[in-house]
Amino acid sequence: MKRRDRAGGKTSARCPFCNEDVQADASICRHCGNDLKIPDSLTLENAELKERLANLRRELSDLASSAAKTKVNGPGE
Repeated sequence: MKRRDRAGGKTSARCPFCNEDVQADASICRHCGNDLKIPDSLTLENAELKERLANLRRELSDLASSAAKTKVNGPGE
């Protein structure tokens, strides 16, 4: 998420860890010290893991809902 600074025309970005403004070309966040240059392969893997986690949470919710119905109605109803 890059944006232009009004005064100097410099480009800034938000740190994905602490959400503070940093220079767009920064390697390390000056606020939290996290590495901002994450390899694309890790970014992709992280996105895939987040999707998998969301799917597992949906599945768990569905199972809990199904179990609650079985408990109320009894098995086989």
